[in-house]
Amino acid sequence: MPGDVLLVRDDETGIATVTVSQPARLNAMTTAMWARLGEIFNTLSEDAALRCVILRGDGDRSFSAGADISEFEQTRADKEKARFYDTIVRPAMRSVAECTVPVVAAIAGHCRGGGFELAACADIRVAGESASFGVPTARLGLVLNFEDMQRVLDLVGPQNLKEILFEMAVVGSQRAYEMGFLNRVVADDAVMSEAQKSAERIASGAPLVQRWHKRFIAALVEHGDSSRVPASLKEEVHLAFDTADFREGRTAFLEKRPPVFKGR
Repeated sequence: MPGDVLLVRDDETGIATVTVSQPARLNAMTTAMWARLGEIFNTLSEDAALRCVILRGDGDRSFSAGADISEFEQTRADKEKARFYDTIVRPAMRSVAECTVPVVAAIAGHCRGGGFELAACADIRVAGESASFGVPTARLGLVLNFEDMQRVLDLVGPQNLKEILFEMAVVGSQRAYEMGFLNRVVADDAVMSEAQKSAERIASGAPLVQRWHKRFIAALVEHGDSSRVPASLKEEVHLAFDTADFREGRTAFLEKRPPVFKGR
């Protein structure tokens, strides 16, 4: 079966690297790849020792060109097949967006269609100067799913999303950065090194705090205002003060040394 999703876990740093791999087709995602992606991220979310995930495409030509169109006759030929396809792809996307630790997308080359939507699931996006972005679904006669549309909308706003969808625009990294889709743009040969540095910075922080902050930001986005966040979640803000990592952080600061966090 063509295509795969690969996982490499560094136990020393607590950083995992997930690679979508079908380089002959610019890392287009087959249904099996979507399913595997979901399995991997669901497993990673349960890993208490994990601190960060880097999500990348295989090689430097493409992050992902999106869904593998060669499958469409079998997977999306009509609305019933499309509904079933969504029962695989939507949970996979959600597993990335809701991963319990921060996810850094390392974007080289093509980032189109479902690949663009997948990158939107990450928390931080780093791209090479020559990367390109777009969602040309109108050329295929299909629409963007509401859930995926919401993630992109939250990043780029309605006017930029209209440009992307209505004009079927393919934009470069600088334009994607200006739209708010990217966190930073680097030289093409520095994408993975910059993503690794970002992951290492994240991993150096208190792991429980990084997980809490991810949940709290998601809650603020979901509810639109801090006054609407459930009281039970707000109360979790105080839990950090009972952790060993808080004691370590405080002690390390006073002793003028780097903290050594254990995630406890």
